[in-house]
Amino acid sequence: MAAQRPHALTRVPRGATVDVVLREQHESVYFRMPSLVGRSLVQVKKEVAQAGFELRRISYEKDTEVFPGTILRQWPRAGSRIVQGGGIELVASSR
Repeated sequence: MAAQRPHALTRVPRGATVDVVLREQHESVYFRMPSLVGRSLVQVKKEVAQAGFELRRISYEKDTEVFPGTILRQWPRAGSRIVQGGGIELVASSR
């Protein structure tokens, strides 16, 4: 409760009006972004959805040194704070 009138512990007649102001709090919840680099795109897609984040974009880049569908880069970077429900972008390997 943010405020009230009359103030707390003030005697008022039965049936009197008491005004109350409530505060709505919508505090954001943050998480620390894990490293997804080197992991399977298929598995990461499942985990991102289960955790309640949005996979905003997946782009592909040719890389013959890793299996296709391996995460090469991510945004936000590992260790960054990310708000609950926030968006994630990935670059995955292709042949």
